[in-house]
Amino acid sequence: MVATKLNTVQLQLLQLFARQMAENELAEVKAMLVAYYDRKITEEADQLWEQKGMTANTMNDLLNTHIRSPYNPQLGRFYSPTLAENVLKLLINIPKIEKVDLYFNWNLISNDADDNKFVDCAIACGADYIVTHDKHFRVLKDIPFPKVNCLSIDELKEIL
Repeated sequence: MVATKLNTVQLQLLQLFARQMAENELAEVKAMLVAYYDRKITEEADQLWEQKGMTANTMNDLLNTHIRSPYNPQLGRFYSPTLAENVLKLLINIPKIEKVDLYFNWNLISNDADDNKFVDCAIACGADYIVTHDKHFRVLKDIPFPKVNCLSIDELKEIL
């Protein structure tokens, strides 16, 4: 293993954490770092969005493409590998986020098939709700099995 020198930021973080911290303090610091990197990632994504002339259709195409495929040159046109890697690392380190693999496509929404990926994910992970204002999700109210509950943001606020 090659030894490297710590940079200024790393040294300052080590000094910050040299003292004993309570678990709730650590959670607060993690939340601040997540918020900071979330803002940075959003800024980079917005900048790329503008530079590459992306649209909602572009995003749907990307979401339906296997991100890890080295054989798809289209992906490199829309985002930097650094951005993708940072987003994945950020998501993996958020305590309440768990990666769930899909093994079945329910295809419950016929009017906008792209919405099914969210429904399938909610079913696979046993989500209590999908929070959305998308009208295509309304059909889920009439489907008894598998039951997928949808809420608006206002309904979620009432519950919380």
